[in-house]
Amino acid sequence: MMSDTPPSDPHPTSTLAEAPFRDADADIVLRSCDRVDFHVHKFILSKSSPIFIDMLAMPQPPDAGGSPELSVVNMTEDSRALKILLGFMYAHAYFPSFGHFDDIKIALDLIRKYEMPGPMDMLKRCLMNVAPTAPERVFALAWRYEWKDIVLAAAKHADGRLPLGPSDFAEFRNVSGEAFWKLQDYQNRRKAVVAQLALNWKAWLNPSRLGRPVAGKPNRCYCVQYRRGTRSKDWAHALTVPYWWVEHMSRLYNALAKDPRSEIITSAAILGPTLKDAGKCEVCRDGVEGALDGFNGLFLTHLTYKMSQVELETPF
Repeated sequence: MMSDTPPSDPHPTSTLAEAPFRDADADIVLRSCDRVDFHVHKFILSKSSPIFIDMLAMPQPPDAGGSPELSVVNMTEDSRALKILLGFMYAHAYFPSFGHFDDIKIALDLIRKYEMPGPMDMLKRCLMNVAPTAPERVFALAWRYEWKDIVLAAAKHADGRLPLGPSDFAEFRNVSGEAFWKLQDYQNRRKAVVAQLALNWKAWLNPSRLGRPVAGKPNRCYCVQYRRGTRSKDWAHALTVPYWWVEHMSRLYNALAKDPRSEIITSAAILGPTLKDAGKCEVCRDGVEGALDGFNGLFLTHLTYKMSQVELETPF
């Protein structure tokens, strides 16, 4: 019984790469694993990478499906990777741009494989630039290369985004398990520091620095009557804060214990209920926005200092 499946082509066709990798005067073809032919020059390849010197010295098998006058080198890289690699070798106009993590990762693997250290500093800067959008992946890749400055930057950007485990990102498979656990420990310590800053606010913040309506005399309004407000023995005589301020700090503590990013301080989820509650009081509604702005500035200053004291331990 005959099969309806057509026989496979023993000589599948290939596609010609885009300019400038289709020169008519090329003297060799690099064929990607997805069968895209890059017509390039041996001289440029040899001058750019010592690996190509050895590769081109090896006899190449004839290519039954290609141009008979050009040798074809079958590469293990796909066309995307070859375009990046050759872009490093050709004119500056064709130099690859790196706005995505995946391209940077591919490029770093290529320059290490082909012993081309020239683009390294540029790629490190690109990796630092994408840390805010892919912090966990940047962290793991930078850990692999032992770039502590990038590891630290990525760890800070990963605040509030800790993955469930190291298997969530492929890059953690290429580093020791220590990398993930160091990241987790660093983030837990940062969350603890920031949360404690909100929890123990009475120890470092005297409400008199904020003025009304946060601080004032007892019984000035319903917000501080019937023990709804609070005061500390360390504050000035008869200085009391309203209940909505106590609830504001409690809400801030609970949020920062989960996510220590500074933008949480000024988020609508934190400020909205406070403004709503203070707005119900004729005494408190005037000046509450200014008081919150003043506090946020003070808190951010203390937060930045405390966070800077949390160190990330690495073996390099």
